[in-house]
Amino acid sequence: MLTNMFIGSPVGNYDRILDFSTAKTGSLYFVPTFNLIDDFSGD
Repeated sequence: MLTNMFIGSPVGNYDRILDFSTAKTGSLYFVPTFNLIDDFSGD
């Protein structure tokens, strides 16, 4: 999975989100919980 994400399969076909994001911690991406998403919905 990481090889496909960073190098690509075929080579050069990598995950484009890496062009626009910068890791701030040991995790690459923030994934909100369902509860947090519900808080933003305003329902």
